[in-house]
Amino acid sequence: LVKRELLHRMGLLSESVPAYQEWDTSIRLAAIAPFAFVDRPTFLYDLRTRGAISRDSRRAADGYEHVVSRHWREVVRVAGLRVLAQHYRIAADIRIGAGDTRGALRCAAVSQLVWPWSPRLTLRVLGRITRSRTDKGLPSSSGGEV
Repeated sequence: LVKRELLHRMGLLSESVPAYQEWDTSIRLAAIAPFAFVDRPTFLYDLRTRGAISRDSRRAADGYEHVVSRHWREVVRVAGLRVLAQHYRIAADIRIGAGDTRGALRCAAVSQLVWPWSPRLTLRVLGRITRSRTDKGLPSSSGGEV
């Protein structure tokens, strides 16, 4: 629950976020107000509707990467480069699940650039891409372009 004045102060909700709007809002609110923990459910999350954002894996992938890209400075300031790299690896995994190989490779590359000391994790992402393509009956590479 959030006071209306805080929503106005943070600039209201961003319509540019394709998914993970709650996460984006939480990050923005955390910059201007303290949070409290409530030890019980405060809402129900219903995925039964056809148009639910959470059912659209491509939109979820776009949203996750959007939030990470939008708030990378805060992530680095609070948690460091390694955590930022982990978020880009998570984005790569979500993109693999959405069938977006090119986007998964981009996120894996950003992760590797941000934190080059964990190459095995990036190799794991590349292995998942290869397995995903093989499971779908596709060649593991298509003439040099993925």
